[in-house]
Amino acid sequence: MLIIPNMKDILRSFFIFLILGSLAACDESESASEAFVPPTDVLQTASEEAFAAITPLKGVEVPMHRFEWTAQEGGRFELKNGTLVEVPPQAIVDVDNNPISGRVEMTYREFHDAADILMSGVSMRYDSAGKPHVLSSAGMLEIRVSKNGEPLFLKDGKSIEVTMASFAQGSYNLYYLNEETKAWEYTLTHAPKPNPNRKSRLSGVKPPPLPLKPEKLDRNKDLVFNYDINYGSFPELAIYNGIQWKYADIVDNKSKDPTQDSWITQERWQAVTLSKKNGRKGLYYLNLKNSVRTATVIVSPVLEDLDYEEAMIYYLHTKKERDNLMAKLAEEQDRIAQQAAVLRPCPVSKLGFFNWDKALNTNNFSKMAVNFRLENETDGVPSKIQQVFLILPEKNAVLSYHRDEWADFRYLPGTPIQIVTFLKEEGFAMVDAKVFAEAVGNPTGSFVMKPVSQQPQSTSALRSLLNGG
Repeated sequence: MLIIPNMKDILRSFFIFLILGSLAACDESESASEAFVPPTDVLQTASEEAFAAITPLKGVEVPMHRFEWTAQEGGRFELKNGTLVEVPPQAIVDVDNNPISGRVEMTYREFHDAADILMSGVSMRYDSAGKPHVLSSAGMLEIRVSKNGEPLFLKDGKSIEVTMASFAQGSYNLYYLNEETKAWEYTLTHAPKPNPNRKSRLSGVKPPPLPLKPEKLDRNKDLVFNYDINYGSFPELAIYNGIQWKYADIVDNKSKDPTQDSWITQERWQAVTLSKKNGRKGLYYLNLKNSVRTATVIVSPVLEDLDYEEAMIYYLHTKKERDNLMAKLAEEQDRIAQQAAVLRPCPVSKLGFFNWDKALNTNNFSKMAVNFRLENETDGVPSKIQQVFLILPEKNAVLSYHRDEWADFRYLPGTPIQIVTFLKEEGFAMVDAKVFAEAVGNPTGSFVMKPVSQQPQSTSALRSLLNGG
C-alpha cells in the first residue's frame, strides 16, 4: 500500500482513476503482440467504473524493505535480487522544502509478477488516443521516505539512483505515476544490462577433500596387517602416520577370510598393494603376492596411541574448515539463484511508483460477451460479483472488468489466462482456467467462480494459486 498520510482514506479514491502514461502504445501492425513504442501523446482518463481500486485480501500485500540512514550522509542499499538503491547526501526535505537531518527511513518494494501487481492496487489498464491498452510490466517499484511517520520528499535537483533487478529481457519504457494527475508519465526508454552479480564470487574455489575419519585399533579383537604401503594414490590416507590394517570381517568373491585361511597371516609376502573397494567408504582391498601364491583381504585403516590422537585432531580441524567452506559455497549458490537476469537504471527524482512497461492494445484481443456467478448462485439472478480481474501471467499484466463491461470482455488467446475476483464474505474466488480455455473462440460464455478452499495469506500463496498450485 502507499506509504502516505491517511492511507486508508486516500487509497480507495486514488486508484479509481485510470492509470495513465504519456506513451503512445501503437505497434506497427496494431497486433496483440507486445508493442514497444516511444511516447507521442498524453493518455486520456477513463471512467471511474472501469478502474475501481483493487480490493486487497485482508493482510495480504507485497512486503516492504525498510532501510535507515543519516540524511546528511546518504545511503547505499542492496537487495538479494541484485537491486541497488543509492541515496545522495542532503537529498531529503520536508513538505516545506526544509532540509532534513538525522535518521530517516525508506520503504521500498518491487512487483515482478502478476500476483505482485494484483496486490499492488495499481491498475495496468489505460487508454491511449481512445485505444484501450493493458500494460505488460518488466517490473514495478514503490519507494517512500519518512521520519517519525511523516512523509518526506526529494530535494529539487536531487535523485535516488535505483538500479532495479528485472527478470524480463528487452527494452521497456519507464513511467512515473503522478499522484496529483493520476497519470503515468513517461520518463525514459532503456535497454537492460546483464546483472554482474550473477557471477560467482567464489569461482574456482573447491572444498578440500575430507580425510578418512580415523578409527582406533583394538588390540584385543582386531586382526592386524602391518605393511609398508605407498599412499600416493590415496590422499584421504596420506596425511596420517602409523596406519595399520585390520581385517574388516567382510568377504566377497574377490577376497578371502584370514581367520579361516590362517596361511594368509603366516606367508611371507613380497608385494603388497592397496585398492579401494567400490561402494563402501573406508574399505580397501589388501592385495598380497609372492612367487607362489596370491591373496586378497578386505581391510580398513586403524591407528593407535599418539598416531590416533593426532589423526583425530587433524580430521576434526579439516572437517570444520571444509564444512564452513561448503556452507559458504551453498550460500553463494543461493545468492546467485536469487539474482535477476538483468538490471534497469531508474533515476528517482520524485518518490512513489515507477514501472517498466510495454503496451498491449486490447482492441486486438479476442472478444467474448461473458457472465460470472458464484457456484451457489442461480444462473440469471444478479450475482454478488461486480468486478473481475483478467490475469496474463506470462505478460505480467492485470486487466480489471466491471460488470457493465462484461459484454465486451477482451482476452488474449494463446497464452495462459486466470480470471479472479475478491468478495467481502467469500474472499478470493476464481474461474477454472481449463473451463475458460475450452470456451476460447466462442462469442459468449457463462462462468462459475469458486472461492478457493484455503484463502491465500501471502503473496506467495496467491502466486501458487494463480500458477495452478
